[in-house]
Amino acid sequence: MKALKLRSTAKIEAFALVVAMAATIFFSAGIASAYSITLNEVGVNSAAVINATFGAQINGTYNVLAGYYQLSINGATPVNGFCVDPAWAPSTPQAYDLRGITAGTAYEKAAYLFSLSETGTYAPAAVQVAIWKTVMDSNGKNDFIWNNPDQNLAGIVGTLMGMAIPSTFDLSQYSIAVSTGIAGNKGSGYGIGYQDYIVRTPAPVPEPATMLLLGSGFAGLAVLRRKSRK
Repeated sequence: MKALKLRSTAKIEAFALVVAMAATIFFSAGIASAYSITLNEVGVNSAAVINATFGAQINGTYNVLAGYYQLSINGATPVNGFCVDPAWAPSTPQAYDLRGITAGTAYEKAAYLFSLSETGTYAPAAVQVAIWKTVMDSNGKNDFIWNNPDQNLAGIVGTLMGMAIPSTFDLSQYSIAVSTGIAGNKGSGYGIGYQDYIVRTPAPVPEPATMLLLGSGFAGLAVLRRKSRK
């Protein structure tokens, strides 16, 4: 009976450990696909002024800055990002979801273009225009018209637009920050709420619920071990 009890306890301990680790993996995966943050835009670096006509929420012609958008996430030091949405920028911290990017979409091409800006070969202004054309003119949309384009910049944009995404590109390094809505215009997605952005995926931080589950699993193991000694 003693040997049978030890074997049963060992099986229970192994099962508890698997459950705790599985819970951690499950919730960590959830963080990667939708992680709540606050975000606000504080400026634009390496920028060029362009005149463009935007559709959707903006629905007008403006002189805008194309370049690295400086984004403060959760009040931290600003990081580079690119605009992928014809909506107004958040000047104060607003609610956003940080989401994974689906392969085969215009957002994957936008993320790849972002990676090219980091090589130092392509100006952020040209990359931003190429991203606007990629996202806002995809799937039948016509929400971005570049008026009187600078020919040198337009040549670089044309080169970027013609580039194929290589199989070695790591899409997991990039995320889309999606506005979860503003007063009177709830919801999230293209042309809804504040501007959406492509950003570098930050290092994952376990949520309290994940740590609680993991801790509970290991606490349960400790109790089982104490009981098995009696």
